[in-house]
Amino acid sequence: MTKFGSIFSLIDNIILAKDLEGSFVGEVIHVGSLNNPTGQALVMNVDTYDYYKLLLIKGSTVLISANQKLFRTRKHISVDIGWRLLGLIINPFGEVIHDFDVNFKSFVQEELLFESRKEILTAKAPSIIERCPIRKPLLTGITLVDIFLPIGYGQRELILGDNNVGKTTLAVTFIINQRRIHDGYTKVWRTFESNLKGSHFRSFDFSPCIFVSIGKRRAEVIRVKNILNKFGALYFTCLVYTSSDEFAAVQYLAPYTGCTIGEWFRDLGYNSIIVYDDLSAHAVAYRQISLLLRRPPGREAYPGDIFYIHSTLLERAGLLWKNLGGGSLTAFPIVETKLGDISGYIPTNIISITDGQIHLDMKLKHKGQTPAIDLTKSVSRIGSNAQFRILKGISKKVLRDYTLYKYYEGFTKVSSDLDSAITKHVTRGLQLFTLLKSDIYVTKSLTQEVFGLFALTNGFLEGVEQYNINAYFEILFSDDLSHSFLKKNPKLVFYITEPTYIESFLRISPLSVFKNDLTTLFKSYHAFFLSEVQPTLFSTFWRKLSIFKKK
Repeated sequence: MTKFGSIFSLIDNIILAKDLEGSFVGEVIHVGSLNNPTGQALVMNVDTYDYYKLLLIKGSTVLISANQKLFRTRKHISVDIGWRLLGLIINPFGEVIHDFDVNFKSFVQEELLFESRKEILTAKAPSIIERCPIRKPLLTGITLVDIFLPIGYGQRELILGDNNVGKTTLAVTFIINQRRIHDGYTKVWRTFESNLKGSHFRSFDFSPCIFVSIGKRRAEVIRVKNILNKFGALYFTCLVYTSSDEFAAVQYLAPYTGCTIGEWFRDLGYNSIIVYDDLSAHAVAYRQISLLLRRPPGREAYPGDIFYIHSTLLERAGLLWKNLGGGSLTAFPIVETKLGDISGYIPTNIISITDGQIHLDMKLKHKGQTPAIDLTKSVSRIGSNAQFRILKGISKKVLRDYTLYKYYEGFTKVSSDLDSAITKHVTRGLQLFTLLKSDIYVTKSLTQEVFGLFALTNGFLEGVEQYNINAYFEILFSDDLSHSFLKKNPKLVFYITEPTYIESFLRISPLSVFKNDLTTLFKSYHAFFLSEVQPTLFSTFWRKLSIFKKK
């Protein structure tokens, strides 16, 4: 087998090479020199007459010409991975594009910060024997998702919708919510964990996140960085970025780099989360590469193996058994649709690969629903297996109220004179949608979700005006302990003053454990709110309105 060959021609970043017998598909080839190459290429396929087609991934086409030497490395493409990547924007080769002033020393030990290891981008997915059933819930902070579309660690949940409908916003919100479980991981915890190197002990709740931006404008990835930094989620997030003006080969490699970083954390025992934004651009980049390689086009000019490309990428997500570290990789691929059509080639491909999809509808966004999730086209195939027991008990009642509201909603458009029972269901449905609404990048804790849905399903929001529902819970969780209902029930004070402490019990207990206490709490608070708080809110509203009219 020869160690080097030569370039026959270079057209559109495709190198036609000769004398590279024995090279394998995916091998890295150096151009010009073995130690200081002017460029790097990947072996893609063998053409007729023993010519090899290489894909140029690094280097300028100006410095590369015919008859230049090509040197084999006998290696797959790999990237340096370590703790240092958290908080950075990198390219698919692991090179830092943009650095930030993020203090890692309080989060990661210095010896871990500079530790790195080369990992192959095209690793195989874990086998079925290595995978554990997905049962551990992943809280997104979006009540609509946590109730109707529960997600578990190791799941692959597709996010699809039209352009500018909020797909990236929803995925970034999922990352921001992981901040809740990271606040306790201080330098003391890192010191304790570093002393146990080599053992299987890891904190299974730590979730390093990877955000892969494929073919986007630089302003978009900077916007995501600023949002993560604003909400304190940047220090545990790595951003992999490729712009739309880079080689199609670089855009093609970006999701593999992000997946390899996530797998590195998964193998350490952590619950890593990766967002692919978006796989539509990745499919376009691979289509461009395939057409330049003269591979036969198929449906919509995509190559026939585009399904295989995406399936091998997404199958690398999963949850491992505890004897293998117990880590997981949860994938949120994003796909763009055209005019709400989910029957396109790429959307249907990825729907059949993933464990469910969250469909965002532009019509719902225009109606003011945020996030604009269409429950009729959304599903989680893991379902209640990846849901806390307390949410599982409440979700049945919430689903009942939602179904009745949708059934009776049409009656309100036909007639204004409705039966009192129908009016009750419609009113409760409107209150439900108010609770399910979420402002941009604002998440709710498990305590807030449980308290809100419990009050709704048990009738403790009756008499509360729809525009006062948010104030109803804001005042409940406020630090003011002068409420009369707290004075009457001092045993229930810790439910209000220690929501984080209560959440640890909500994660492991069924609803029946808290039902009596929550019923007593909301009976007192409901009467207090209707008698003392809501009239004040109403008068304050009109006072502000009158001041506005005078101006």
